Amino acid sequence: MKASDYAQRFKTEGCTVEALGRVVMDMIIEVRKIGEARKISRDEGLFSLLDEMNLKFETFHHQTGGKLNDGSAIRKEAFKGMIRVRMPDTFAGWNEHHKGRLLPS
Repeated sequence: MKASDYAQRFKTEGCTVEALGRVVMDMIIEVRKIGEARKISRDEGLFSLLDEMNLKFETFHHQTGGKLNDGSAIRKEAFKGMIRVRMPDTFAGWNEHHKGRLLPS
């Protein structure tokens, strides 16, 4: 799915925090599906795919103006943060691959 598709769906669903959660979770699921389709078997391949999806999330962020319907801001790092929470070991490897620069401390 393209970032614009995610942005349109998010807007259609009312720009709520719940809609944002669904977008981020669907992006994580998309990582798995793309990884299976590409037959990724090495960490470097997964990290590259996570980089692609993070770029897609940043594009989504830009296209939505980074705002929820209540006026609060969407963090540009939300995708990386969700990976850190939901998949801490994967995040640790991805972060190490980026020499610890994925998220501010």
